[in-house]
Amino acid sequence: MKYLIIAFVMVIGSAFTLAPTNNTVQTYTIDIENSKVFWTGKKIGGSHTGTIDIKLGTIIVQDNSVVSTSLIIDMKTIKDEDGNQKLEGHLRSDDFFSVKNFPEASLVTKRFIEIPGTGVGENNYNVLADLTIKGITNEVSFPVRIYERRGILVVEGGLTFDRSKYGVRFGSTSFFDNLGNHAISNDVELRFSLLANKKTVN
Repeated sequence: MKYLIIAFVMVIGSAFTLAPTNNTVQTYTIDIENSKVFWTGKKIGGSHTGTIDIKLGTIIVQDNSVVSTSLIIDMKTIKDEDGNQKLEGHLRSDDFFSVKNFPEASLVTKRFIEIPGTGVGENNYNVLADLTIKGITNEVSFPVRIYERRGILVVEGGLTFDRSKYGVRFGSTSFFDNLGNHAISNDVELRFSLLANKKTVN
């Protein structure tokens, strides 16, 4: 078992360029079919990558600023890109993320800092957040890119977290000696691309 994943709720507050909203509050709904979350876990001599499904999410914009974003991912949908069902089952087990007891994880931002001098296609904000997995919370920071494309709000970014800080101990050299080639990296990489459509009022 050399693969890991994260599901999260993300809340963001910051300013960036949008069409004027006249100080009204606008809700964007995450497109769960076209938004993506990818994970990568590494071991000695290799790595594994996969996906997990987004359950629901919204982005709130007010006065040309993103004031909050929430994203929930279903931990039961952890998938390996090679379709290894044994691997997926192990990830859901108590060795890793205990999905039965912890079906969701969360990421809640505390600060959102604009990166000066960024160009087209570059990350334009740094996020400081509390990441909670298996009921354990630690602070993380990571860059994101936020922009609007043809009326669709796009949030792209990635982060790396230390899974041993969240009680995910299987194969970790932080807890076990003499693992040799069976050691699994504590670092788990997460990449996400979120697309959000403006919610229409009926």
